[in-house]
Amino acid sequence: MKTNTNKKIWRLALAGVVLISLGAWTYSTLMENKEAVEGRVYERDFTRHTPVQVTTVKKKSLSQTNRLLGTFEPKRELEVKVQTQGEIIREAISEGQSVKAGAMIAKVDDEQLRFQLIAAEAELQDAKQEVVRYKNLTENDAVAKVQLDNAQLRLAKAESQVGVLNKQIQQTTVRAPFDGVITSKMFEKGTIVAPGMPLAHLVEISTLKLIVQVSEEDLLAFQEGQVVKVSTDVHPEASYQGIVSMVGAMGDASHNFPVHVTVENSEEYPLRAGMYGSIQFDHSGSQEKLVIPRNALVGSSRNAGVYKVEDSIAYLQEIVLGTSTGEELEVISGLQSGDQIVINGQINLTDSTVVVIR
Repeated sequence: MKTNTNKKIWRLALAGVVLISLGAWTYSTLMENKEAVEGRVYERDFTRHTPVQVTTVKKKSLSQTNRLLGTFEPKRELEVKVQTQGEIIREAISEGQSVKAGAMIAKVDDEQLRFQLIAAEAELQDAKQEVVRYKNLTENDAVAKVQLDNAQLRLAKAESQVGVLNKQIQQTTVRAPFDGVITSKMFEKGTIVAPGMPLAHLVEISTLKLIVQVSEEDLLAFQEGQVVKVSTDVHPEASYQGIVSMVGAMGDASHNFPVHVTVENSEEYPLRAGMYGSIQFDHSGSQEKLVIPRNALVGSSRNAGVYKVEDSIAYLQEIVLGTSTGEELEVISGLQSGDQIVINGQINLTDSTVVVIR
């Protein structure tokens, strides 16, 4: 029994020695790895000056070329409506057809009106003769003047009736009020129409209106009569001259204002209503603004910063940006004219880094 107890004690002692040895080896290995890792970690030498290039912040007038997208609309568009009633006996147009002002759109049956006109013209001739007869009798005191007055009244009514019938007959021929293109036709031969019924949709595209929405900040850059450059994605090789014909007096909820630009259509590069177009305009500020080069920027435009150098130390300075014009950025706040900022070497900088200007 005593022999078994001694064996257990010996085994426990041996296991303890093994564990202690393993722990010592593990600790030694970890320490060696730590030293190796620490040896590879870069530690900046703050006594060393980091070379950078700088520029001086200045004020200048910013000019920028803005591009605004809009939609072409016809100069004029109209639903051509009939002014009389009856059956259409002739259709003179088709969809997509170009028509001139005064061209026939449709013809409504006018036979009954012409019969009425024949009767009205006969009545008119009889009334004229009656007036002549009563004038002669009145001059000779053969009849009372009241009979002449009645004859003249009858003549006026007959003339009016003839005029009305001629006008109604004229309205049976529906004509285009201006040059344009028929974009839709709403009738066929034999259609029974009534006054006010639309027959066709007519648009004039010899001249187009490009309507763009302009922010209140840019609205002052436009004046009526101003010439602007117009371009389209459909004809990228073409350039059109536009004239500002209207500057909106009332904006929408987003403070955008409509601006109409009149553009003469081109036979070589034809435009259509509904196409997209864009205008380019130079927007120059009337006041000088604080400007920095784009390559000085650190971070994004919403979280912008620059490294400002003072007494050979580069400090990370937060700034607020305004408009941008290519390689130049407007600074609203965070810098002053005359400040020196880093434009090359920012990758090696952190806040309060000692630098040397090269």
